[in-house]
Amino acid sequence: MEKSQLEIIAEHLKDSGALSQYVGEAAPPEHETAYALCDIIESAAKLVDEIFPKLLQPSDGEIYRNALEEFREEMRHISYHIRESQYLSVVIDTVAS
Repeated sequence: MEKSQLEIIAEHLKDSGALSQYVGEAAPPEHETAYALCDIIESAAKLVDEIFPKLLQPSDGEIYRNALEEFREEMRHISYHIRESQYLSVVIDTVAS
């Protein structure tokens, strides 16, 4: 059986020791971070490949507003994963400072 991207990333994170300071938290830090990274990449690809091209196309106001709302929703989804990840949440702390 082939490993999923999430499993591969989690394995690499564990082997690297990059998340060793987060051991002992509720969820294994490798799985939490790998899940967040995979979801962020999926949302980023959707923004670039599907939603942003809609914003470049001529359209009526409603279609454009819908595309803009889709963009905002994907950004919200990315933001959620950044905030909820112990490792990635430092990004929010840095921006807020």
